Amino acid sequence: MFAEFFCSQLTNFHQSLNPKHNRDMIFKAGEGAGRSGSFFFFSHDHKFIVKTMTDSELKLFLNRLPAFVEHFTTNKNSLLAKIMGVFTVHTPNLKVHIMLMENTLQLKDPNALKSIFDLKGSLVDRRVEGKIKPSTTLKD
Repeated sequence: MFAEFFCSQLTNFHQSLNPKHNRDMIFKAGEGAGRSGSFFFFSHDHKFIVKTMTDSELKLFLNRLPAFVEHFTTNKNSLLAKIMGVFTVHTPNLKVHIMLMENTLQLKDPNALKSIFDLKGSLVDRRVEGKIKPSTTLKD
């Protein structure tokens, strides 16, 4: 029973991240979409987010990883994005760190959306200017 469940989840995972399906999403994303200048995109089915990380972001993440794991162990229904993995890709001319995370904004009824927040834990530049709609990403 568990093996069948695991295989079906793995198949769904591969379908979500299949390069053939995500090619257009990658080219739509562009570089520097986030304030940090990181490159990120949503998988074609919006189940995952792929984001690049700097060396210092990777170091910080690895330092905080035990607390992150403890949080999810203690808070099974946490709304924080689950990190599925962090990978470093090496080529002869490039080294890039990539974080794969679950997209927490998978709504059954998109009209029920009231607010989206980008949580940073910082007080620097945490105000949103201009017209605010339910789909506007607010700051913490």
